[in-house]
Amino acid sequence: MRNRFILPVAVALAYWLFARLGLLLAVPPGYATAVWPPSGIALGAVLVWGWWALPGVWLGSFLANALTAFDIAAPFSSLLVPAGIGVGALCQAGLTAYAIRRWVGYPTALATDGEVLRFLALAGPLGGCINATLSVNLLWLLGRMPWMDFAGNWATWWVGDTIGGLIFTPLLLIGFGEPRAAWRNRSKSVALPLLMSFLMATAFFAYARKAEHQQQTQEFKQTAELAFNAIDAELNRYSTAVWSLRGLFDASQFVDRQEFQRFAQTLLEREHGLQALSWNKRVTHAERASFERAQQSGGLSDFAIREQDAQGRLVPAASRDEYVVVTYIEILEANRPALGYDVASEAVRLTALQNARDSGAMAASAPLLLVQESSVLARSFAPAGQQARQHFGVLLFVPVYRHDAVPDSVNGRRSAVTGFVVGVLRLDRVLDTALKPLVAQRRLLRLRLADADAGLAQQALYADEGFSAGAALNFRQILAVAGRRWLLEASSSEVGLVQSWTTWYVLAGGLLFTGLLGGVLLLLTGRTLHMETLVRARTSELLDNNRRLQVEIAERNKTEAALRESEHSYRLAKEAAEQASRVKSRFLANMSHEIRTPMNAIIGFSGLGQECNAPDDARDYFERIHLAAENLLGIINDILDFSKVEAGEMKLESAEFRLADLVGAATDLIKPRLAEKGLSLRVEVAQELSGTLLGDALRIRQVLVNLLNNAVKFTRQGGVELRVEPGAAQAGGLVQLRFAVQDTGIGLEDAALQRLFQPFTQMDASTTRKYGGTGLGLAICRQLVQLMGGEISVTSRPGAGSCFTFTVLVGKVAVAAPAAAREQPGQQAAQAESLRGRRVLLVEDNEVNQLVAGKILARLGLIVDIAADGRQALAALAAQAYQWVLMDIQMPVMDGLEASRHIRQDERWRQLPIIAMTAHAMLDEVQECLDAGMNDHIAKPIHADDLMRVLVKWL
Repeated sequence: MRNRFILPVAVALAYWLFARLGLLLAVPPGYATAVWPPSGIALGAVLVWGWWALPGVWLGSFLANALTAFDIAAPFSSLLVPAGIGVGALCQAGLTAYAIRRWVGYPTALATDGEVLRFLALAGPLGGCINATLSVNLLWLLGRMPWMDFAGNWATWWVGDTIGGLIFTPLLLIGFGEPRAAWRNRSKSVALPLLMSFLMATAFFAYARKAEHQQQTQEFKQTAELAFNAIDAELNRYSTAVWSLRGLFDASQFVDRQEFQRFAQTLLEREHGLQALSWNKRVTHAERASFERAQQSGGLSDFAIREQDAQGRLVPAASRDEYVVVTYIEILEANRPALGYDVASEAVRLTALQNARDSGAMAASAPLLLVQESSVLARSFAPAGQQARQHFGVLLFVPVYRHDAVPDSVNGRRSAVTGFVVGVLRLDRVLDTALKPLVAQRRLLRLRLADADAGLAQQALYADEGFSAGAALNFRQILAVAGRRWLLEASSSEVGLVQSWTTWYVLAGGLLFTGLLGGVLLLLTGRTLHMETLVRARTSELLDNNRRLQVEIAERNKTEAALRESEHSYRLAKEAAEQASRVKSRFLANMSHEIRTPMNAIIGFSGLGQECNAPDDARDYFERIHLAAENLLGIINDILDFSKVEAGEMKLESAEFRLADLVGAATDLIKPRLAEKGLSLRVEVAQELSGTLLGDALRIRQVLVNLLNNAVKFTRQGGVELRVEPGAAQAGGLVQLRFAVQDTGIGLEDAALQRLFQPFTQMDASTTRKYGGTGLGLAICRQLVQLMGGEISVTSRPGAGSCFTFTVLVGKVAVAAPAAAREQPGQQAAQAESLRGRRVLLVEDNEVNQLVAGKILARLGLIVDIAADGRQALAALAAQAYQWVLMDIQMPVMDGLEASRHIRQDERWRQLPIIAMTAHAMLDEVQECLDAGMNDHIAKPIHADDLMRVLVKWL
């Protein structure tokens, strides 16, 4: 009974595997195959193992076809065809096996010519008719195939099953057939030539298909390039049209609505891809009321400066210093909802118009939903009985400046701008217009247009139904559109491809020759077997084969049992490892919170003590307490960073920075220690690295500061040298930075170099006692450098100093951003003065932390109110107005997260800055604070300077 269960499963698996082989030899797009190996495998399995193999034949056929035919929308009907084809495969294997047993006999050695010829006729052309007839009729009856394709599909199906029976049934019998001795003797004389001929036929097929594919690829590429060039030319025409509208304003002192309408309509009639052309006037807050009245008196009675709320509805614009208002727009009726809209009220549009204003050139926006087609407005203005359609659009901004101004700087252009002419593009119209002359070629293409400069959630501008980035035929190109990069992609459409029979004929001819060759070889070997076969040897071989088969089954059962046991052990180990990881993460988070809470008090009070008018001894004690606490905080941060990297939770940021600012900030931190030890510092930064870079400046500085601190620590005389230069050239717009930190310190032995970057590793016992350290700094440096695509290394000699070198990969910004100003000493005093007299609510349950934070805030000149939990905080907010809320997280009654959610739900406090001030410093804990509605996060222990900068930031 056990064999009767295993046999169908094994046959189904073999059928499915050989079905995949047959599909590899299919010819797209119709995927007709000249050989169907499973038909021969199924017949051989029924002959060798009997009728119990038939359920496996049906199951294998069903699985092979169900994987491609299943439709989740109609599961029952989509599985009906695979089930019917499986019945056809079962009938073909069963009836053909019965006919062979009836008219040829089995077991058989096919020793006579008559036996061989009858076997080949039944296994090949006669047996192949059964499934072809049943399955093709089923497809026709279910409407899956038109009647005109009946004969062609039947012929290709019959050829595939016929050749599969002629080749693979003899091969399976050679491997497993009875009598065993007779079939084994055919391994070299029949099986080997048959396989070689089959491989040669498939090799010729692969060559022919490759050549045909290359031809199709070339045709597809040429068609795609035609389409891409047409789209690029169309976009250039639209840019020219918008510039010509700008010329109207340059040529006239005042453009009224009628003059704008006439000029814009002329452009729109010629450029059909433009959704609209508009004049967006710059209006100051002082001019708002008079401007609205002027527009209303000009015939627009409901005109008002408006913006969209969170639900997409147009509401009166909030009070701002200035507005950029859609004043004229054509076509007016189709775009009336946009009239009066403040373009500067929305971030995407604001970014584009600021780029245009500051550069004086055309600037395109990121993809956005047009105001006149947003969800609420489109329903409001759609014709009765029609459903509103929503399309992505792009705005082309061109600035217009005062006639008496010749702005030659950014500030000059900002003050001289009077408004913007805007071209509105709807991308589906742009592509339809550009590709209208290529209607025939368009059948081969499925296009997708994306904004390569936008975020992943906003990239898509347009996509044809059926576009696939993973298609075999794919082509892409970057288009430069008004300062942005658009990615245009094309993939093939199988509907446009024509079924090619050349490769099919090559394969069918080669495989037919292979099948006939097998028949001839069976005839020749059958005659030899007829003369050499001995009954006693055959019986002995049969008994021997039975014993081996039993041993093989037993070994297979043992192997399967061992595999199941191994799988169970692996699953238990995996679960234990995952549980250990979760426990470790919880432990680190709890330890961070518990250690940072008392550290806040130590650092806070020691810092306050240094500022008191205390005796010199007391001030020295405070300084030593503060330094020890800062060192302990650094150790805690190293442990947390090492744990994050080990757990794969370290996240790198990507932001613009200037290398000179990064190097200056890093060297400033070590200058006091250099002066204390009388050491020199030399810094060299390559001139070609003066531009703006893109990467994680914080983590680069962390590595650099660690290496500089080590250099100062282990150097008694001489100095430290820092060199920064470009590394090897990189692809994809990346730049390799190479940092070298050279010192004249004590150097390292070769044995220490081998384990220098291992975690918890220091030089030796005596050095450890003299210099201290956790042994984590260099291990963290190596892991951070590797995360940034670089390497770190060291060269050193005892007594001659060391040179640490590391590289990182960063991006290079095409247009350099203005250099960030270094904070000046007077600037800090000005920031402190800006805080004086303002009121802050401190929400903190720990009395020591209340005292520390209250003292620090009072030193900054702030008025401090204290709430011990979230509920008291809500009551305090209701009774008094505050500039900020400093919110702890872990509190009784109501914690900080819940209190923040309550605050954000109240319209009165929707814009009130909430800053988390907590010992919860893990990355997921910071994100949890932001998700609850907080604006920023500062971790305990609190430093007065850090707290002041955060408060000024949200002032």
